[in-house]
Amino acid sequence: MNSKISRYFFYYPSTFIKGEMVSYFLKIYLRNQYADDKYLEDLQFFHLKKLLDHAYSNCEFYRHKYKNFLKFIYEIKSTKELNQLPTINKQEIINNQNSLSANLSPIRISKKTTGGSSGHPVTILKNITALARERAATWRGYSWAGIQVSDPQARFWGVSITKTNRFKNTIVDIIANRIKLSAFDINSHSLNKYYYKIVKFQPAYLYGYVSMIDIFCEHLHKEGLKLPNSVISIITTSELLTDSIRKRIESYTGLPVFNEYGCGEVGSIAHECSHGSMHIMADNLILESDQNDEIIVTDLHNYAMPLIRYRLNDFGKLSHKSCRCGCTFPILEKIYGRAYDIITLPNGNKTHPEIIMYIFEEFKEKFKGLIQFQFVQHSKRNYSVNLVVDNTYDKDKSEKYLIYRINNVLYENVLINFNYIDMIQREKSGKIRLIKSEI
Repeated sequence: MNSKISRYFFYYPSTFIKGEMVSYFLKIYLRNQYADDKYLEDLQFFHLKKLLDHAYSNCEFYRHKYKNFLKFIYEIKSTKELNQLPTINKQEIINNQNSLSANLSPIRISKKTTGGSSGHPVTILKNITALARERAATWRGYSWAGIQVSDPQARFWGVSITKTNRFKNTIVDIIANRIKLSAFDINSHSLNKYYYKIVKFQPAYLYGYVSMIDIFCEHLHKEGLKLPNSVISIITTSELLTDSIRKRIESYTGLPVFNEYGCGEVGSIAHECSHGSMHIMADNLILESDQNDEIIVTDLHNYAMPLIRYRLNDFGKLSHKSCRCGCTFPILEKIYGRAYDIITLPNGNKTHPEIIMYIFEEFKEKFKGLIQFQFVQHSKRNYSVNLVVDNTYDKDKSEKYLIYRINNVLYENVLINFNYIDMIQREKSGKIRLIKSEI
């Protein structure tokens, strides 16, 4: 569908009917990205003060949580003091749905359940203004990839298996001007089918899970297929985008890759600009990290179910370096991975999953035949390596190399069991957890 027709006859009217003033906030957010530090600090502090007062006055959970911080809440002087308040976690949200809710009118709120990649889905209430701001922040992030509101999208994502949900999702896809390509059906036949759907649909960009887009682009390369000229960029999300995966996708397609970082509970957290910086959506949220680099987020505008200093179980490094793109928002310099992907070493120490990713990327450069992998930790000394390979794979040499390298990074000899399978199983959300800890 033509972008302007979709934007002005489908997307904006549908969001307006729900009370979401996306267009209004997008204009403001496009200006905010160039604001100076003082303006951003004052803006964040203004909304933080309102949020703290609202949460304490209207949510039983926060009245109990902050019973020893009442004076602090009313006398807080800047956002830098926010770290003096206690954090909340996913389990607290699950256990305190009612007391976290501010009991706003049902007409003014929306309910969504996150995918639950860690095995713990979370249901979040969000007021319409917060939703509109979330969507505006997302579209601003996409604009850095050259994408405008309602540009046609080819979406590599999980697809519902029930008829009712499939019908609802089809309506949403029409309004959003996108086609959805199932992350649950990956083989040569389906990938070819996806390609011809894309050629017919003529999207402006590809969007979806890192692993799925990587597989699809590798298939295009092997088959000698080219994306239509309508596609100008690729936006990846939900899974760890390594340098080697980025280079591979870009070399296969000749298109720039832009990474997105967010979570279902909050929405867009950071987007990559044309200069490679992951800018934090500073007018929409406050992002912190603790001494262990665990990321903590405060959604400044969700009054239906305030999330204040919410631990994401993700790890990353924040930076206040300036970026040549002109956006003044702080930068998420490094995203290490999810807490449920953190590897526990035999000596009890922990290491980020990125180090395991490097082993397999290094392996693919040295050896032939590896299509997909998954590394699973069962205990401190017991691991499985699930492999999808082709007929060029040398089993003996490959296993010896992987055993040597894995033991080398884990600092000790461990038991490694190799499983050769047809496909890496995805989570219920549709994501693939390449590094998976069961501890």
